[in-house]
Amino acid sequence: MDSLTADGTSLTNVVTATSPTATAPVSDTATITVRQANGGEADLTISKSGPDTAMAGEQITYTLVVTNRGPATANDVQAVDALPDGVRFVRATSSQGICESGVSCQLGNMALDATSTITVVGVVASDVATGTTLVNLARVDAANPDTNPSNNASSASMMVTAEALMSIVKEVAPSQAKPGATVTYRIVVTNSGPKHGGECGGGGQRTCTTAECSGQQQCGRL
Repeated sequence: MDSLTADGTSLTNVVTATSPTATAPVSDTATITVRQANGGEADLTISKSGPDTAMAGEQITYTLVVTNRGPATANDVQAVDALPDGVRFVRATSSQGICESGVSCQLGNMALDATSTITVVGVVASDVATGTTLVNLARVDAANPDTNPSNNASSASMMVTAEALMSIVKEVAPSQAKPGATVTYRIVVTNSGPKHGGECGGGGQRTCTTAECSGQQQCGRL
């Protein structure tokens, strides 16, 4: 019997006998069920997917799929997802077992052809520069010897873009004035993020009046 025959496989053997004096051939069958030894070889695989691009400050989701190709049941399966610098962990859930921040998921035992799906949610830091590539690597292991360790890791790459949502409001007081009177303009520049807007800009506000500045003003970092 092939040592890689999957656990639970039924093997049927048929024997037939005949004779020149027999009226018809006779046959019989015998069926056995393969039971792999506990802790036997198990080929675990992992695949990882996520967004190709994301904006600085945006929430993102990675999906990991772990599969046991057997032949034995995989014991004490553990998946680890190393979030890259620039991505803050939010939460992780799995279709079986438990996940902790880090991200480390204890999936327990996985039978032949069993699949577990892990969802990891994070947030891209608002100060990640445009054009930065963030690479996320995930790996799966078990207590069993693995027949093909080359498929135990998977990665996903993401390109980051950064934008600053700028707005400006200008007010004047008084709204009516006589010739020669003094009027004051109030200018409010706001960056709603998520990215810093250069010298005028994530998430901030600057205000100046005509009494404080004239012409062009560098309002600092928002």
